[in-house]
Amino acid sequence: MSEKKPRAAKRPVRKTTASTGGERTVAASETDVRMEAVLDADEVVRTRAYYIYLERGARPGGALEDWLQAEREIRAAGRLA
Repeated sequence: MSEKKPRAAKRPVRKTTASTGGERTVAASETDVRMEAVLDADEVVRTRAYYIYLERGARPGGALEDWLQAEREIRAAGRLA
């Protein structure tokens, strides 16, 4: 798997205003950045869990175990807090 580059703490984000429907550029809040990091971590775990599923023959019924194993492996590699 290729590693993603770290993202800047603040970056412009396009948001649509409800009242006018127009777009404006605003700085991403720290909450947005943290949520993005969680989603990135989720994607890493999801991808590894999928490969674990394939490694065990793509048999249904082990999704939770695959996910937990993926989390353990990624934590052990230091890629997940």
